Amino acid sequence: MAKNSYDIFISYRRDGGALIARTMQSELTKKGFRVFLDFDELVEGVFSDEIIDALQSAPIFMIILSDHALDRCVNDDDWVRKELETAQNLNKRIIPVTPIGATAITPPEAPESVRKLLNIQFSKIAFDDTFVPLFEHLVSKRIMPVLKANNKPQTPPQVGAAEPPSAPTPPKVAAPVKEEAPPPPEPPKVEPEQKEVLSNEEEQKPQEQHQWRIANLKKKEEKQKSPEQHSLLQPQNLANKPPAQKSSLFSLFVILFVIIPVCCIIALIIAYNISSYSFEHSNRHKPENNNANIYTDPRDGQKYKTVKIGGETWMAENMRYARVEHYSANGDSSNDDKYGYLYSWKDAMKVCPGGWHLPSKKDFEELLNYIGGKNKIGAENLRVTSWENGKDAYGFGALPAGNYFGGDYDYFGYYALFWSATESNSDSAYYLYLGSGNADVNYDLKNNAFSVRCLKD
Repeated sequence: MAKNSYDIFISYRRDGGALIARTMQSELTKKGFRVFLDFDELVEGVFSDEIIDALQSAPIFMIILSDHALDRCVNDDDWVRKELETAQNLNKRIIPVTPIGATAITPPEAPESVRKLLNIQFSKIAFDDTFVPLFEHLVSKRIMPVLKANNKPQTPPQVGAAEPPSAPTPPKVAAPVKEEAPPPPEPPKVEPEQKEVLSNEEEQKPQEQHQWRIANLKKKEEKQKSPEQHSLLQPQNLANKPPAQKSSLFSLFVILFVIIPVCCIIALIIAYNISSYSFEHSNRHKPENNNANIYTDPRDGQKYKTVKIGGETWMAENMRYARVEHYSANGDSSNDDKYGYLYSWKDAMKVCPGGWHLPSKKDFEELLNYIGGKNKIGAENLRVTSWENGKDAYGFGALPAGNYFGGDYDYFGYYALFWSATESNSDSAYYLYLGSGNADVNYDLKNNAFSVRCLKD
């Protein structure tokens, strides 16, 4: 019997996965779930009964697939492999969680227990603006149904909610004794002789001020009559100045007539070069046709907008070819006209008409480099304007159709995913993904169903 009862057991690779596991534990605990994380729970570094007890208690086994998390699973004594095989033997619901961009490819020599992960839908997590909706999707679609089926409450229990501390009682302070105010001090007595002295000084002050004003006026008159009508930069005056004044005047001359003009010239040259580069750069990277052309698929009569970007002609709509196995976005056929169909990689290879082909990994990378890079700017430039700050700057018109895997529709409204023709290994292939915060080329299992865009030969 387990000492503690858990809802979720988190398994992870310490190299690269510890921070992700910690984050997931923290967010799940805030939701009220009881989470086992061996970093906190284990005292000794051995695969002990504590792990088995926790696995028996928790209905959900969550495995964090960070970069190369499965590489060491070829070893019989690997902890992640042992935890996974124990969970499989106990028939726990396994939920693989992979950060978008991670490379957790299953090694070809991995045992069957590890390769079974390929038949399970991965839940993707991104540590950007989309974290909250993706995390909420994971909780509502993957975690809560399992807990409900295992007689757990549908609403996560608020475990460990600490009561707010009561306000401390202020100490009793004795009332201060009112003291009598001391009598006001008597004004100092001024001797009559001192008063007379003060009055005499006051009488002298106006006379001194008047004499001072007269002296100042005489000095001004002498300056005006003087033949020295000073120009600070006249050589004869410089000769009569002390060394410190000569140095300051020379410095002023250099600043006014040398440094400032040179700086102005340099600034003008830089501004000209920047404006010239911006003009050339914007012209080189703007769409080559403002109005998309229309291509008609001769196989079924479907019409698609096309757009030319960087010398390549792309379809500006998702494929709607129905003569291979396909799925509607979010499982709703009313989305077909706008979002197109979702295809497994095998069927995606058959979708493009003659004269067109499924883009390669290199094609997608060149596209991203051309329109702004693997970053938020690149994603915005390809997203439709109706999708969270999308600019659709090149007419590509990417839509967040999400994906389909094993009966589940995921990420509709959050991600646009497009298959490439380039394989990663026998089980996986590369794809382009666009989110609200990023754009990149990654790989995933071929039995996922993604959108398809075709590229002209």
